[in-house]
Amino acid sequence: ELYGVSTLEEALLREGQLKEEQPKAGVCPNQWRSQEVAFRCLDCELDNNCVQCSDCFFKAKHEGHEVQMIRTVGGSCDCGDPASWDPHGFCPEHCETPARLDSAEALELLPPVILMGAQRLLPQ
Repeated sequence: ELYGVSTLEEALLREGQLKEEQPKAGVCPNQWRSQEVAFRCLDCELDNNCVQCSDCFFKAKHEGHEVQMIRTVGGSCDCGDPASWDPHGFCPEHCETPARLDSAEALELLPPVILMGAQRLLPQ
């Protein structure tokens, strides 16, 4: 079972609903294995290890930028991470994290069972 449903169709529907409910912020969760395609933007990256997955790259605004298509050796997409990528190069799905989601206040948005676990793990 995935997402508490029993069929693939129900799981895909539930996944779509969850994506719609989530804020358009944060870092892209896409991770890749060896030899997958990713993109470097020499105008947006903050170091030469920063890359975007193809989905984020084509949704972002890189027109007129110097870019390279690469094969990966593993890793994850840096879209949405201001420590790795210029926010002007983020795609609309992973825009810069709003302050309300990058603070202690964000804990109030968690489901109660996760909030209780977080409160035990995180110092006051």
